[in-house]
Amino acid sequence: MSVQQVAKTRGRMKSKLFDKLVASVCEGGAILRGEANPSRALAINGRQVKRIRPIKTIRR
Repeated sequence: MSVQQVAKTRGRMKSKLFDKLVASVCEGGAILRGEANPSRALAINGRQVKRIRPIKTIRR
């Protein structure tokens, strides 16, 4: 579905908010295709994983 098609079906979302959403989705697509770099990255080492795993809200 193109951006124009999505724009026609956006319903009651405010135009400014919708434009920001479309820009964000386009940026995410460019990052996934390797055309752009992410603005930040999260690096987790082994110790952090061990600390996070016991949290019961996280499912494997």
